[in-house]
Amino acid sequence: MLPPLVPIGRISRAHGIKGEVLLKTFSYPSPTVEKAEILYLPGPKPFPLKIVSRRIVPHGYLIFFDGVDSREKAEELKGQELSCHPEDMPGLEDDEYYGYQLIGLKVCTSTEEIGVVKEVISPSGQDLLVVQGGEREYLIPAVPEIIVDVDLDDGIVSIDPPQGLLETCSTKLSQSSKNCSPVHSHSALSEEQSNKS
Repeated sequence: MLPPLVPIGRISRAHGIKGEVLLKTFSYPSPTVEKAEILYLPGPKPFPLKIVSRRIVPHGYLIFFDGVDSREKAEELKGQELSCHPEDMPGLEDDEYYGYQLIGLKVCTSTEEIGVVKEVISPSGQDLLVVQGGEREYLIPAVPEIIVDVDLDDGIVSIDPPQGLLETCSTKLSQSSKNCSPVHSHSALSEEQSNKS
């Protein structure tokens, strides 16, 4: 059985008249997009898109896919999420993890459980764990000084936050937010690496 595909970005728009599309990647720059030969559209049977050419631009990549040779065909891909096989992603050291591996893990200090990782984001180059616990949401910096350990087998991210961090980095969830389904792994750490220590 093949491992699940990993989301790496979303097609935001067509570019020009020859079928080129702008792919906004969840990690920028994206080592995966720069080396992959094929990306996949989602579905019960993922559809492969062969990359003919790519070029990096601010916040993403302009890509020609095989068979997408007109603006009309490119427009049909607008809004589609693209994924890759895990083996197409850069290798990791023993103490490094991809963001998608952290989704759903419990986040705990030495004394309490804070919540569950819902996604990993990188709004300004700093990777943050988005953790939902009870009626609060926390944005916890994914840095070695705070992330003490990641145990994938037990499903736990152990943190050692400095005093006051959890109070300053949390917001109260609205009722509508609590009822929404989480967005999984649309983030920089889909490809970037998070260190244990």
